[in-house]
Amino acid sequence: MAYPLPSKALRDFLLSLRPGDVVAGVVSGIENFGVFVDLDGAPEASVGFVPPPELSWRWITSCHEAVSLGQRVSAEVLALDVERRGQAVLSLVALQENPWLVCPGAWAASSVAASRSSSRSAPSWASMTGLQG
Repeated sequence: MAYPLPSKALRDFLLSLRPGDVVAGVVSGIENFGVFVDLDGAPEASVGFVPPPELSWRWITSCHEAVSLGQRVSAEVLALDVERRGQAVLSLVALQENPWLVCPGAWAASSVAASRSSSRSAPSWASMTGLQG
């Protein structure tokens, strides 16, 4: 698919960003393939893009489960596509506490814990279980 070339102002804005930078903006579009974000200070709309795995640590079946239109978000810049799409690829989970780092302190090896299992959103080959620490 051919994308229109980004404007000079947009290229300059994107080149001012670096992977690891934290940016803020407003959710301007939600699709099943990801979320578009109007970044603060950007010369054009929908400059930020968040792929579904970067939206939440929770298992989600739709991007609508993680964010809402008009919601203000902060995100970490993962990558920049300056010349082709004129977008910054972003991550919301990079700014959230990693639940896998909390688990070892919350439960001892071989301990038994109550959980909530969900097959509604899990693929047929898996079972999703939620633990609360």
